[in-house]
Amino acid sequence: MFKANKQRQIVTAIDVGTTKICTIIAERLEDGNMLMLGHSTVSSVGALSKAIVENVDLASSAIISSVQEAENMAGIPVQNIYVGVTGAHIEFENRLDNLDLATQENDPENVITTESISNVPTKISKDLDYRNRQILHALPMSYQVDETSDIVTPVGMHTSSLAVKSHVVTIAPEPAQ
Repeated sequence: MFKANKQRQIVTAIDVGTTKICTIIAERLEDGNMLMLGHSTVSSVGALSKAIVENVDLASSAIISSVQEAENMAGIPVQNIYVGVTGAHIEFENRLDNLDLATQENDPENVITTESISNVPTKISKDLDYRNRQILHALPMSYQVDETSDIVTPVGMHTSSLAVKSHVVTIAPEPAQ
């Protein structure tokens, strides 16, 4: 089905819930569809309460068991995992932040480079002041170059100002640990 030189795109998702941990391992096919390779559901009763971890050892054990069962069914080890987390302790915010583009002597026209935007999530995280909150993600959604909005990839464009529209996810520090 795949050429020998093409690497398989394996995706693993874990949903951590109050009553159960669900794991799915799937392969992204060339046509964009997903083929489920393995799955499992393991009880998490006693480990979480209202989406907050109450017993770290029990929660860890349930997650490990769920992943191992799905790996055994799929016949492959997981590498990259997406974890779904919900609860009242999670907050989301869409933001528009200006990015400082220092004029470079060798580029007075301020051409946006890959380096200009590669550290955007880190920069946003450092610039934000969330009291008693920990930033889980600062995900760039689009850019504003001068007065033009909704640009997905601004690399190569000339600008005097650059802003990023991002989706910021924060969590109370205790559940994050």
